[in-house]
Amino acid sequence: MKTVVKLLYLGISLGSILFTLSALVFSLEARGFAFAYLLLSLFIALASAIYEVEKLTLLTQTLFHLGVSYIAYLAIAFYCKWIPMNFVIVLTSTIFFLILFFIIWFVMYLYKKRKIERINQKLS
Repeated sequence: MKTVVKLLYLGISLGSILFTLSALVFSLEARGFAFAYLLLSLFIALASAIYEVEKLTLLTQTLFHLGVSYIAYLAIAFYCKWIPMNFVIVLTSTIFFLILFFIIWFVMYLYKKRKIERINQKLS
């Protein structure tokens, strides 16, 4: 199972990179989308660096990462017209964003927790 998850993660990551690079190089129409996708990915990745600040609580780190990621998502989504400025659509998009964020957060939490448990077992 662990190998399957790693392969899925690798495949999705590489597929996203290849799609984005192909769009930037070969498709004039998709360049704006690809650039916006890269910019959003950059904001989310940089915001995740907050988890390296050990003096902050996990809750503070998570709320910071969530806040920066959500603001970047909304700003880019409105600018690129991925979602219209309609309350119901923004609310639905927000709920979808939060569900995805917390699913990914929970999976990463479990992964890190198991990793720490294995390290502790080796030290015992």
